[in-house]
Amino acid sequence: MKTQLLFFMLFLNINFGSYSQNKIKKNKAETKDYIIWTTYRKLNWQDFKSKEKRKNIGVAQTGASIEIKPFRNKNKKYDYKVLSKFYKNKSWTQTKSLSILKHEQLHFDIAELYARKMRKEIALVKSDRKIVKESDYRRIHRKFFKEYLAFQNKYDLETEYSLSTKIQKKWEGFILVELEKLADYTLKI
Repeated sequence: MKTQLLFFMLFLNINFGSYSQNKIKKNKAETKDYIIWTTYRKLNWQDFKSKEKRKNIGVAQTGASIEIKPFRNKNKKYDYKVLSKFYKNKSWTQTKSLSILKHEQLHFDIAELYARKMRKEIALVKSDRKIVKESDYRRIHRKFFKEYLAFQNKYDLETEYSLSTKIQKKWEGFILVELEKLADYTLKI
């Protein structure tokens, strides 16, 4: 049994002319297409809606991304939110195994961990300069997204794609601690 994570690259949309299409609505953590990571919403097998099942790459696949999206803040100025998303139609399963589901959930949790690292870095830039430029967002994304991909790969290799239950449990504890360390950078939805 092998799982593989499907990654999506960041689409840093700076086109304010199409702002209305990219506006993030308050309290909109889930649509028919995606789930934004929250502390209260865990994945279930019904979330894995893709009909495409690729041969020889395991029994489940998680479509996760870290995106930076523009929005208008309370002062009517444009700002950006870093979102970790799970794409339902890019995720599939051939199993109902709870241990595989926990493995896939942790892939999504790792996306949130790296989204928080990005949010922290953005907050540091804002505190230093009061403004974050488009080039800052791109630089921060490049830095952390590269680490994110390597970290996801390390997770799969060390857990043997969820087969090593002992190592899987260690990873679950480790990611929980790392998320707690960055709790101040949790997205408020």
